[in-house]
Amino acid sequence: MYAGDVDGDGDLDLMAASSFHGKIAWYENGSPITISGRALSLDGADDYIDFSKLAGDLTANSTFEAWVKPDMDNQTEGTGILFARNATTGGNVLLIGIENAASPDSKQLRVFDEDSGNWEISSLALTSNQWYHVAYTLSGTTGTLYLNGQEVGTHSLGAALASDDKLSVGQEYDNGLATGNILLAEIDELQFWDTALTQDQIQQNMYQSLRGTEYNLAGYYSLDKVVGFNAIDKTSNKYNSPMHGSPSPSNDTHPYGTYITGNEGWRMLTAPVGGASYGELLDPLWTQGFTGADAPDNGNSNVLIWDETTQALTSISNASDVPSVGSGFLAYVYDDDDYDGAGDGFPKMIQTDSTQRSDSVSPTLSFTDSGTIADDGWNLVGNPYGATINWDAASGLTYSNLDASFYVWSDSANSGAGDYLSWNGSVGTFGGGEIAPWQGFWVKANATSPTLSLTDEARNAGGVFRKEAPVAQLGFTLAGETLSSKTILMFSDKASLEKDVLDAYKLKSLNPDNYLSLFTQLEDGAGLDINALPISLDEPISIPLDFEFASSTDGSSSTPNNMELSWNPENLPDEMTMMLVDNQTGTEINLTDAS
Repeated sequence: MYAGDVDGDGDLDLMAASSFHGKIAWYENGSPITISGRALSLDGADDYIDFSKLAGDLTANSTFEAWVKPDMDNQTEGTGILFARNATTGGNVLLIGIENAASPDSKQLRVFDEDSGNWEISSLALTSNQWYHVAYTLSGTTGTLYLNGQEVGTHSLGAALASDDKLSVGQEYDNGLATGNILLAEIDELQFWDTALTQDQIQQNMYQSLRGTEYNLAGYYSLDKVVGFNAIDKTSNKYNSPMHGSPSPSNDTHPYGTYITGNEGWRMLTAPVGGASYGELLDPLWTQGFTGADAPDNGNSNVLIWDETTQALTSISNASDVPSVGSGFLAYVYDDDDYDGAGDGFPKMIQTDSTQRSDSVSPTLSFTDSGTIADDGWNLVGNPYGATINWDAASGLTYSNLDASFYVWSDSANSGAGDYLSWNGSVGTFGGGEIAPWQGFWVKANATSPTLSLTDEARNAGGVFRKEAPVAQLGFTLAGETLSSKTILMFSDKASLEKDVLDAYKLKSLNPDNYLSLFTQLEDGAGLDINALPISLDEPISIPLDFEFASSTDGSSSTPNNMELSWNPENLPDEMTMMLVDNQTGTEINLTDAS
């Protein structure tokens, strides 16, 4: 999906000094120097960035995104402009501004439309010196403002857009001149898209650092590296944008977090930051059953950790406990955030101000031999970074004495009843190797001294991924009236008839009262989600296919009257014959054609 390392270091088209208006920042002995930071500070006096090169790409369908930490208490301008689009000869086509503390509309985020001459959208009051994510999308003539991933309002943009419009962050242009409404704030992660992103896409992207190769990304300025007096565009467009005044690098950083979507239920989580406690990570959610929780003595704990040596889930001890690096945990997310009897709805946002990890991470793993292979070596780990990682990365992720599969609990699988999904690097019910930020997952050790090591190169937003030849496989889906489940047979010269590292177990549902589980079986009776078999066989073999079902408050397994089994063969060798045998009727069905 993504390839290459576009980091903005090469072929910098720096402005000639004669065309630069204002003070030159970050010079040493007359030469531009590189300063690295995490954000950029605008002084509220004359600092801004000119993004006019992007105007031609940002037409009737576009998106602007930024993290901003406004200092409204000390901002002298009545309105500090976060983003401005102005006609070349004058006129404010579109403004996104932040009012100062003394303004009649104190501390609001607002959108101005020149066609109406009014502030069309206004947010609730903001808090000074607090980070906010701002996004504005334009779809045709409909503009939509989002604050922290939630829609604030919409308006109809009547002003005409032109490819030679002037665009800026930190101030506005009047009559072609930079004249005022300077913003006092820290800014970070400026993104310009030549498409109108959906709210879901904004929520998925807002906490992730990009690499610049994402589809429809017109300009990306992480602001963690500035060369000379240009903000560096990390996309292939190389729209390096001149900074005016004297913006300075800041070691401050915007929060990192995620959205929890779906419905009430269990989630597998981790901490993509260092030093944050369970209490900090889960602060917006209802917690119970442990010291420091919202209700320490109210029912069972809803935050659990796994002990591989005892093969048991146990409660955390205290909300102040800090998860170990790369470890995962289970949290039951209630709809009701404050135990007042009324649901508060989804999605729910959790975030932390702690610094995102970028170092190498090696979670502590163990293998305890109990004599039952299916029970041993399970370790609950997690994505340690604030960006998606890929299990299939050619570099940045290595392991030893582990099975090839990872397992994720998906709240939306099984028609919303939830299910464990797996991926072994080639096939799986999970559908791919991408592991999201904050996502916990299971891995299974198969020998003593297991290891798992990750570096930032495993991030899905960049790097090179292993290219696999088409995999011979046969996928089955069993669907009832409200539930469904999948299992996969794959064929490989690396597989065996016995348990091997490419096999993935069918894990028991976290929702035992409502589930459907389809699986094949090993000789010892263990159910498999992925059953890897040799692609060449000396003689015919029989593979048991079975299912379990429960859909009642007491977890009974009464089977519905009607269920449908479907299958989809992919890349099977021409000489391979596969038959489905009904053990009750003796009927045989050819599986080489989808049905």
